[in-house]
Amino acid sequence: MTDIAIRGLLRLYPRAWRVRYGDELAGLILQASGGRGPSMRLSTNVALAGVRERLRAVGLLGNDLTPGDRTQSGVLLVLWSWMLFVLGGIGVQKAAEHWTAAVPATKAGVPEVAFGVLVVVAAIGSVLVLAGIAYGARAFAPFLGAGGWGHIRRPIYRASAITALTAIGLLTLSIWAHHLTVAQRNGHTPAYSAAVLIWALLFAGCLFTWAAAAVSAVRYLNLKPRLLTIETRIAAAVTATMATMTIASAIWWAAVAHSAPWFFAGTPAGTRGTVAPINLLIPVALMLTATLLASLGTRRSLHNARLMA
Repeated sequence: MTDIAIRGLLRLYPRAWRVRYGDELAGLILQASGGRGPSMRLSTNVALAGVRERLRAVGLLGNDLTPGDRTQSGVLLVLWSWMLFVLGGIGVQKAAEHWTAAVPATKAGVPEVAFGVLVVVAAIGSVLVLAGIAYGARAFAPFLGAGGWGHIRRPIYRASAITALTAIGLLTLSIWAHHLTVAQRNGHTPAYSAAVLIWALLFAGCLFTWAAAAVSAVRYLNLKPRLLTIETRIAAAVTATMATMTIASAIWWAAVAHSAPWFFAGTPAGTRGTVAPINLLIPVALMLTATLLASLGTRRSLHNARLMA
């Protein structure tokens, strides 16, 4: 068990770092733990150091890499954050289904505006992300022409396989849902609810494996300063849309909680209800976390983009 625990901790470090220092660190951990396995405190310290090394390796910490590499790492952090944000946004959309029927017409003004802003800005953010990917693809064709496919085929195959499973799962759920009532689709059929959860995990895997494939490809590209500068501006705009959507979601949530708290509890109109449902707390928390991470990435990319000039 001691060897397994040590190997697990070493996996938190970048591969190049492990090749150079892995044996030495393993010996130090074994010595510090007296051969009984690393303690919780030691494991935590080693794990945190590993995470710091990974962040340093991709340019999110320290100044070991060039300004161009650090700019690129900031843009990629915004991309990862967007994927996390999408999951939160889907959760908010699911929690908000049929909300207009629960809120009195005289009190629907603020939530309608807030939700409208959320939908419009979501479309703008999506277009910006696609524009950033399309613009960055200009450097991708020469890379493939130079035989680069061999370097990135595994993450792309992996992402494609998970995408196919996600599509099959969605088709299966759609057919199944067609034979269920509204109540059965909303929690009264445990098997269907479990299948939806599994599909949601597949969808999350689809998003993040494609993000990982994009990161893998970008690491091999020679991105020119002008392209990086434009990508940085797009990333900053995407971060602004994420902040706007998070604020709009919070305003919509507060307005509905004030006007129709029974909506979140699924109880009849006029009852007490709830203002903090778990199915909304978690998605909004994801959106907020993603926005903060994107802000860090934008700040780093903007700072280092100026150093490239």
